[in-house]
Amino acid sequence: MNFSRSYFMILAALAVKLLQCSTVSASDNRTYLCISKVDDVQPANSLPEGKSECDLTHYTRSVLIHVPDNIKEGSPLVMNLHALGANAEMHQKLTNFDEIADEKRFIVVYPEGYTKQDPSRNEAMYSWNAGGCCSPNTPENPKIDDVFFLRKVVEYMKSKYSIDEERVYVTGMSNGGFMTNRVACEMSDIIAAAAPVAGPLMEDYKGDKHPFGWNADPFKCKPKNRVPILHIHSSKDLVVPFEGVEGIDEALKPSFPDFASPFIDSLSSALALAVDTDFPSVHESMKKWCKINKVKGGNSFVSEKVDRSTVCKTWAKPEKKSKDNFAPVKLCVIDSPHPFGSGHCWPGKHLDWADLPREILAKLARSFFLSIKDKFKLLEEFFSDDIIGNPVGQCWNDKVNNEYIWDFFIQFRRKADGKLIIAGDINSEEL
Repeated sequence: MNFSRSYFMILAALAVKLLQCSTVSASDNRTYLCISKVDDVQPANSLPEGKSECDLTHYTRSVLIHVPDNIKEGSPLVMNLHALGANAEMHQKLTNFDEIADEKRFIVVYPEGYTKQDPSRNEAMYSWNAGGCCSPNTPENPKIDDVFFLRKVVEYMKSKYSIDEERVYVTGMSNGGFMTNRVACEMSDIIAAAAPVAGPLMEDYKGDKHPFGWNADPFKCKPKNRVPILHIHSSKDLVVPFEGVEGIDEALKPSFPDFASPFIDSLSSALALAVDTDFPSVHESMKKWCKINKVKGGNSFVSEKVDRSTVCKTWAKPEKKSKDNFAPVKLCVIDSPHPFGSGHCWPGKHLDWADLPREILAKLARSFFLSIKDKFKLLEEFFSDDIIGNPVGQCWNDKVNNEYIWDFFIQFRRKADGKLIIAGDINSEEL
């Protein structure tokens, strides 16, 4: 393994360890599902409490399920997919999607990918077979069919809970974002909308060697129905660069002064070699989805500056003869500085790094008449609650967050015949 590859692996491992140390609490309602190896029609069954291994005729997969206390009949369902090297519980902590589920009263399920390692080990690295990244194929299981698994998850949730079958949505980050794209491609009969984060549509992998030693499972995105897409990505992402591997140096530049240009060139080359992938750019992904969803691409978008660090573009003008068979495509680009450097993050409002001095001064001003002891206590609470206490991996942006994703989702329904019902503020006639 060369130095650049080692550097990237260390960076990825550090990010995972930081996430494991996150102090954000999460309810753990883990369910183990038994999925038949020989009968595609057989429904997934859950294991009794205390058991975690199915018999030899079934695959054992697991999910975390969060059901709000005040849930109503006919609840929407959101599947939220973790990143490469993470697991369901870590992703639950990172995204904090339980909070918006409690507020808006829907069920969120965190399926868990597949691992080649012993799942009982805390450091087991889970992944999704999302096409170009990152199929954990094994001799015992030559092709991990995660689309089939996620179909079984939806079936199971429908059998155990009162689910509104017209409102089933999917989101996920990184490898989970890649997988979210694949789900939109291959589960368009049941998915009403999809929101990939930091993971473009990646149908194949064309690099010389996969950096994590896994294989590609090429597919073509040809959904039966159009699926609305909300793609969220940081312009400063160094793990899945916004402009693809070619854009690593551009992502690095805002983080360093001009005199650091030689260092940036060296670091970006090292990262490109380390990743050693043919990651598509976000623009390529948007172009493909516009074509798939039969909307005019290119400059035929409406742009909105959602907050000071985020701009969203919506392509929703249907192509000719497609007015009754199209779906909007939306891209939100986050440009806020990421405090941990990688820019590979989940959207959400915490404290913008650039605002830190102003926030500290504001705290000090409010504590002017307090004692020295109380001043320090106020600052200690600020750092512990607003800085350290925030989940590692958040983008620290403002309004494009979990609620923004949810507001996008609820504009769409998927009828039993596959027809997409569009409501809300996305109206092609206005665009």
